[in-house]
Amino acid sequence: MFTLNHLVLKMKTDYMKVGRMMESILILGGSNSQINLIKKAKARGLHVIVADYYDKPPGALYADKHEKVSTFDVDACLRVAKDNAICAVATTGTDQPVYTAACISAELGLPSFVSVETALAATNKIIMKRCFEEHRIPNARHIITNSSLELCNQLYKLTFPIVIKPVDSQGQRGVFMLNSPDEVEAYLKESISYSREGYVLIEEYCGQNEFTSIGFLIKGEYRHIITTKRNTFIRGHNIGVCSSHLCPAPEHFEYYDEIASLSERAAKAVGITDGPVYIQLLRTSAGFIVNELAARVGGGHEDVMIPYITGFDILDAVLDGALGIPPTINISKPDGNRYASNQLLFARPGVISGITPIETLQSLPCVISAGYNYKIGDTLGCINDATARLGHCVVIGNNVNDLEDNVDKIYDVIEILDENGRNMVIKGSVGKVYENI
Repeated sequence: MFTLNHLVLKMKTDYMKVGRMMESILILGGSNSQINLIKKAKARGLHVIVADYYDKPPGALYADKHEKVSTFDVDACLRVAKDNAICAVATTGTDQPVYTAACISAELGLPSFVSVETALAATNKIIMKRCFEEHRIPNARHIITNSSLELCNQLYKLTFPIVIKPVDSQGQRGVFMLNSPDEVEAYLKESISYSREGYVLIEEYCGQNEFTSIGFLIKGEYRHIITTKRNTFIRGHNIGVCSSHLCPAPEHFEYYDEIASLSERAAKAVGITDGPVYIQLLRTSAGFIVNELAARVGGGHEDVMIPYITGFDILDAVLDGALGIPPTINISKPDGNRYASNQLLFARPGVISGITPIETLQSLPCVISAGYNYKIGDTLGCINDATARLGHCVVIGNNVNDLEDNVDKIYDVIEILDENGRNMVIKGSVGKVYENI
């Protein structure tokens, strides 16, 4: 993967740091999840182009150039890449652009952690589930369909409740927990509408005991970084919207070998041999099973928590890979004296008339990262998917009890006021699973 040409690229990046040379990198996505990657690329002296279909994505403020194109649109992003003569392409925190990045790299001969085929397997649940089955990776019983007729012929195989989700979407869009065949029929069309291929995955519901396993591979060698506890919302039929992460989860210590082994097997089942891997696990009465995976850094600001807990700067490794430089993997095992909780902020529906300045949150000693996705005048809707996320706040503590106290402190500070002066914020915690918000 890494050749003499890639070593030349490394020399170029050294020159960039002192302003003697400028190369362009295309970063797919300009949301808060990509801001730290954009900043790191800029710090290396790279000319940063951000592709994002929004008019004014927050990441554009930190980039050199914003191209208003969808990161799902491979052809449009490829045109941007060619027009700007990029030397690298990267993304983080979002699923589908992984495939776009791989296609661009393949077309232009740029370095890439994953092939187009592997990227497709990591972003399309039809292929992903097929890989799991072929390699005997434990996962929920499921069917895949695009029609009511096929659904009727297969649904008897599953035990209710079930979860229905598009095979190639993200952010919990079109994901529903349903309790009967009639409900499946009623929600099928809506779920399919979020799939570009027009297919949905229907699988048995295995509970909310959710975890994320984060690792990094170099030439087939898997390194387990951290396991987090993933807490989620349930609102009616809507399910799976993450409310917080606890990092590290107690299970990181108790089941380290089991989680690391399963994660490595799952990554290699879809063909990942290099780069980051982000795996959602469920713990059932039969043990851990794989829900799904992604060939990227997570979108829950793990890029902030991982360096704090382990000393490993995972975004530096991502940029190295994009530039064709062999990443350096130095991971310190968590010692139980550093914990973090990413509170993914949510609020009740309403129009924002007042909001605690983000600088107030950032000034708290227990906060290492914070940001808002909405501003005064914006309207907050119901929590149906991850787009309802108000913002984030990464809180740290010396132990779980200290962390819980610090999380309480931030919710004493945060106010998101509606037009009547009422605080709309939904108070979070380190470990609570919210239901029927």
